[in-house]
Order: sequence, then structure tokens, then C-alpha cells
Amino acid sequence: MILFETKVMGNAFYLPFIGFLLALGQIFWGKDSDLSLLFWSLEFIVTPLSSWWTVFLFYEYYEEEAAELLFSYPISAFKHGLGRILVFLSGYIVLFISLLAVASLADKGAFLVLIVQYIPETLLFSGFAFLAAVIVRNIFVPLIIIIFYITTEFFTKGSLIPWYHAMFFNTSPVQFQDIWSRSLTNLVISVVLMLLGHLYLSKRKRS
Repeated sequence: MILFETKVMGNAFYLPFIGFLLALGQIFWGKDSDLSLLFWSLEFIVTPLSSWWTVFLFYEYYEEEAAELLFSYPISAFKHGLGRILVFLSGYIVLFISLLAVASLADKGAFLVLIVQYIPETLLFSGFAFLAAVIVRNIFVPLIIIIFYITTEFFTKGSLIPWYHAMFFNTSPVQFQDIWSRSLTNLVISVVLMLLGHLYLSKRKRS
């Protein structure tokens, strides 16, 4: 299944790796006196790129207009949607945790704190992308919304538009007590988004 899905994605499958390589470059060749570029890359590039594989899993459904045919197959809604997403999201998280381990070994932050900070954010963006894709039946609208969101957050540092701010905006390592509350909120929101996406997809498949 994984090989088939990556084949359907085509070259789009490889885009998230650019974010990982960029962050790795900043870990090994960035200035130790200024870690802002590394943390910005982790939060504004690597984290939201988790949505990329999520939406492209539905490329065949919505961009090639094969949804009605595919939904007619005797396959559960879970296997159509959330099940496939969790497989690829698990792979993305493994890669991300490996990246964070390298960052920790390079003395860029405490390993567990980095996980608590960035993994819930990763889940949140993926969950939003899933829900938005199945509602609007388009893979590019969720990406445009996410790009607009992270761009606005980056330039305003969460101080302008009164919506939920998932980001931490830190430019240096943080302590667990400074992030656990927002991280927990991000995790709860991500679970809700994924469940809503699954319920919506289940309802559509039955209709």
C-alpha cells in the first residue's frame, strides 16, 4: 500500500524531505550563538509540512475525480482516510523525532522538550489538512490556508489576528513548563480534527 501511495504522489512525495535537510544543515552548520533559524525552520517549515503527505493521499480522489468510484469499493471509511493518514503520519513523525534527536545530541535543546513542543503541532497541521481536504474535496485549498496561516503567524508573531496560535515563536531552547499547556491544547485539537475528518468521510461514504 505504501509503495502504491507514494507512486500516486509522484515527485510531490519528496518535498517534505527538503524541510528535514534544511533543518539538518542548520543543526550542523548554523551558528551556535544564534539558533533562531533552526527553531523557525522546525516550527514554520518542518512542522506544517506534515500536512503535505496528508492532502496528497487524496490526490487521486479529488484532483483526478475518482472519489465516487473509489468510495464504491468495499473498503471501510477508516482505510480510505484516517488509516492511510496515520501510516504516513507515523513515518513523518519517526523522521521528525530522528531529526530532533540529532538536534538534541548537537546540544540544540532537550530531546523530550523538543518532542513535546513539535510533535503535537505536527499532528495538528495534519489533522486540519485531513478535515479540510475531505470537506472542500480539494487538496490545494487546505495547503493554501496553512501557508497563509504560517506566513501570517511568522510575520506577526501571533500578535495581530485573533485566532488560535499554535506556534511558540521561540528562538532559543525552552523549558517544559513553558510549553506543556499549549502543547496539550495542540494535541487535543489535533485529535478532534482527525475524528471530525473521519466522521465526515464515513458519512459521505454511506451517502
